[in-house]
Amino acid sequence: MKLSAKSWLVGGATGFALVIGMFAPLQAQSQYRSSLENRVEVLEQQVSILNQRITNVERGTPGGSSDSIRRPFTGIGETWRIKTINGLGGNMELANNTKWTIADPDIPMVGKWKLGEIIEIRTNNNKNYPYLLINTDRRQQVAAQYQGTR
Repeated sequence: MKLSAKSWLVGGATGFALVIGMFAPLQAQSQYRSSLENRVEVLEQQVSILNQRITNVERGTPGGSSDSIRRPFTGIGETWRIKTINGLGGNMELANNTKWTIADPDIPMVGKWKLGEIIEIRTNNNKNYPYLLINTDRRQQVAAQYQGTR
């Protein structure tokens, strides 16, 4: 039996389509697996960073403290923009939705701060105001109490 060029071309194209049809799901599965591996890698890096931060807080190294003051906020060393300043500066909310009460002597300073300025959160050795909020734009710091999140 002799095949014409047309039937040979159609048969070859059909065979090629079958081969591609078999490998396309394998390629999609490989891409999906690669995507999952990337996501797992990112999560592992984030867990590693969190473990380092916990270790720093427990050891009292920069960003942490070794005193016996209870500090429920665990984002020591983080920086956030000012979202709101209430009243004359006695209360503040940062972009991560955390609320802070400012120590009385520092209220006039905070009253001059502007929304959007960057605040770094550090520890303070004051039992009543166990945090320092450092305005990195103005290079000023104030004592604060963490009031929770919204």
